[in-house]
Amino acid sequence: MYFKRISLLFAILGIQAISAQVKIGEQPDNIDAASIVELESTNKALVLTRLTTSQMQSISPLRGALVYNTETQCIHYFNGLLWNNLCQASSGSNQMLSFDDVSNILSLENGGSVDLTKFLSSSLTQADIEAMGFVVGPHITDTNTQLSETEVDAFVANNGYLTTEVDGDASNELNTGISFDGTYLIVTDGGGNQSVDISALAYDDTVIQNSLANNTTAVTAEVTRATAAEAANTTLINTNTANITSNDTDISALQNDKENTANKSSDVTLADGTNTK
Repeated sequence: MYFKRISLLFAILGIQAISAQVKIGEQPDNIDAASIVELESTNKALVLTRLTTSQMQSISPLRGALVYNTETQCIHYFNGLLWNNLCQASSGSNQMLSFDDVSNILSLENGGSVDLTKFLSSSLTQADIEAMGFVVGPHITDTNTQLSETEVDAFVANNGYLTTEVDGDASNELNTGISFDGTYLIVTDGGGNQSVDISALAYDDTVIQNSLANNTTAVTAEVTRATAAEAANTTLINTNTANITSNDTDISALQNDKENTANKSSDVTLADGTNTK
């Protein structure tokens, strides 16, 4: 009889526990109506199941399960397919990619999906593939990085740039002048002026200008010195030439005098008093 009473007591308590809310910690009688389990403490913490990576990967709990990975030192949650590291997920750099093999929908965790039915259908034709923008057949890697004119035009058109004449005057887009006022680079065309502030690109060329001025002065002085030296040399050459000419004249005169003296005879008075030449 005692055993029956104990069994009945546990049965009653079990029924109450099934339908009751659970509050653990401080103020056990104060629990939110929407809570099934509440924890409240000012000096104690909730400690999740602590598992290694291999232990965590070996289980497949209900979606939303949480564990603390002792190797990554982070909390991981189970999304129904894989364990996700909440430390990485908080950075926004990783998202879970899932695939529904019934609907053939490939979905990104934070939104965005694509229907892969056509790709997985056995009735997919080449026309279907080409209609989706794919090219069927061998693909050759193009190593030529130079864009053709047609490719450039297509790029400009696809990015919304103006490629056709809209005002009927093709000449008013031609640049007719360019100037720089120390701050703005100004380009002039038939439609007016366009200016760009390039003052941030300004460069102080004072040192270069001073060096250029010094070099110019030095070059000018050297040219003056060389010109004077050339004039002096010219004068000296002319003087030497005149002296040579004068010497030649004197030498010729001396030679003539020598010849005349050698051929000249003097009158001699003989003993008999007659002159004989």
